[in-house]
Amino acid sequence: MYTDFHRSPPCLDSTLAKGLSIVKGRCRYKCAGTILTYVEFWGHSSVLQRRIAIVWELGHGSSYLNFIRALAQVILGAGHQCVVISRDLSMAINFLGHLDIELRASPSGSIITADALPIQTSYSSLLFHNGFHNRDAIAERLLDWVSLLRDLELNLIIARHSPTALLASRCVGIPAVHYGNSFSVPPPISPWPSFRPDLVVSPETLSLNDARVLERVNAALRHLNFKELETLQQIHSTLPTILLDYPELDPYGWQRAGAPGQVHYLGFPDLNFGAAPVWSNERPVKVFLSLLPSSSMAWAGQLIRCGADVLLRVRGTKADLPATMKETGITLADGASLNFREAIVQADVVVGYGSHNLVCEALLAGKAVAVITHSADELILGQRVMALGVGCRLPSIPDRDAQTLLQKFIWDKAIQRNARAFSGRYLEASRHDIPSRFLELSLRI
Repeated sequence: MYTDFHRSPPCLDSTLAKGLSIVKGRCRYKCAGTILTYVEFWGHSSVLQRRIAIVWELGHGSSYLNFIRALAQVILGAGHQCVVISRDLSMAINFLGHLDIELRASPSGSIITADALPIQTSYSSLLFHNGFHNRDAIAERLLDWVSLLRDLELNLIIARHSPTALLASRCVGIPAVHYGNSFSVPPPISPWPSFRPDLVVSPETLSLNDARVLERVNAALRHLNFKELETLQQIHSTLPTILLDYPELDPYGWQRAGAPGQVHYLGFPDLNFGAAPVWSNERPVKVFLSLLPSSSMAWAGQLIRCGADVLLRVRGTKADLPATMKETGITLADGASLNFREAIVQADVVVGYGSHNLVCEALLAGKAVAVITHSADELILGQRVMALGVGCRLPSIPDRDAQTLLQKFIWDKAIQRNARAFSGRYLEASRHDIPSRFLELSLRI
């Protein structure tokens, strides 16, 4: 917690000076109950060193750690200490083990409920499905988070998809910034709105979703002698919020108006790396197809029938094609090492499971995108794609209309023009400095 210095610190303003105390040749500044360390860089300007935790509690995939790595490097470069609390510690070690940071496992407790909901309709039902199903499960996990945050003596928490961590930061009084894509950061309205555009969900059902989870959260807070919530939205509605997204793609955009906290759209960072794509160049139209390991390979066959030159990437793996699809004009890329952005730039159109990463990269490159939907976040993002006229939405498995849908999508000049217009709006915006701007904003708000 302390950094040695060899001469008297330079003059600080009177407010800071009142907070300074010197212990055995070391200097620290106590502010709002936390410790800021004074650092001197051999005669250069001094900073107040903060101890910052980046937190990831729910969700899956390496995209979380791609941004965490970039942000951690910026934090260290600015002279601060960095702690990463990760849902997947082994993956975090692979991504971040070379950095001078402290790595901790996210307290998990009883995350998955035995009372899993068959259909999730709003963010509160997502919470219920992910560990907010009873008092004891919440209390166990919350107590672990509170103990961890207190032990770490943090000045700031930067949290993505981390509802229990944000509850704990509220309990112990550590400032927090909430970030993510639009889907994982619901609007501050009560009840939380439906995220299922394919279903009719009544206001009464949405209110019941919120009430069910709020009752269990407050029971856990009472059990641990912490202040209860008035609404479930208080978990993060009053926090400064940073969206790695664009207003046009935010399904909750208009519902964020008048938010008690501040909402900042920074855009989607460029974190791409890896091998250049290789195409067969045997057909006139290049289609980049990105699938999950569980996705139906039948979409590749449908695209071949459309006369497309298909570059297939299966997320995180080097998959093998079914025997019936070999030597059919499909080039299989290594999903773990392919340069995602470069493959999209070289394609004419993009088809894939509806990840936020895929849609952003496609539209920023000016490419129309067909979203294959498996889950609620993909459904609601696919709805935004259709509303913007930059692509279409496809079912998880091709049906009898699949060929017609794909042919229309591939040759539709209007959606290609709209996708290029989206790209044009953000052509001058730098994506490489988003992690730096993110830190600057987090320390200011």
